[in-house]
Order: sequence, then structure tokens, then C-alpha cells
Amino acid sequence: MLEKEGESVPSKEQPKSDDENQSKPQDKPKNFAERTKLIKERKQRKQNERQEMVKKSLEERQEKDHIRQKHRKQMSKHTNKGQPVMGPRINRLLDKIRQSDS
Repeated sequence: MLEKEGESVPSKEQPKSDDENQSKPQDKPKNFAERTKLIKERKQRKQNERQEMVKKSLEERQEKDHIRQKHRKQMSKHTNKGQPVMGPRINRLLDKIRQSDS
């Protein structure tokens, strides 16, 4: 009757047994050598991740430092009379405004 009305008919499949529903648990290492090997692998993985994070943060810091030095050099320019050059200062302010709007 549901098929005539366009509704889907619930399937009459038998529910699966508990063994089929559960995924197989990972086999635990059985001896001491296997356990120590796993522990060493985990430590090595953590150490590699930590080194990657340190390397990434160092690169970011160097990039920011380079940009900071570039801006400092532009801001320190002066005219013959000792007045600061306003062009780079205004451009820097405009860049800050554009960044805050985005």
C-alpha cells in the first residue's frame, strides 16, 4: 500500500548480529618488544610534530621581523631639513586600514 502512495517501504532485513556491528578492536601488542617499539614510535611522532611546529613558528617570526625592519627603514627617512617624509607614513596607515576592513 505504501508503494502505491509513493512512500518507501521499510526493508525486512534481519538485524545483524553483535559481532558484525562491532568493528574489530586493534590487536594489542603481546610481548614486551612490541610494546616498547610502539612507545618509541609514538615518542618519535610527537617529537617530529613538535619540531615541525617550532620550525613553522621560527619561519613566521623571521618573516614578521623582515616586514618590521622594512617598515622601520621607511619610517626613518627624513628630508634635507630634518622633517619626516610623510609618503611612507600615509601609505602605512592606508595599509593598516585596508587590513582592518578585510
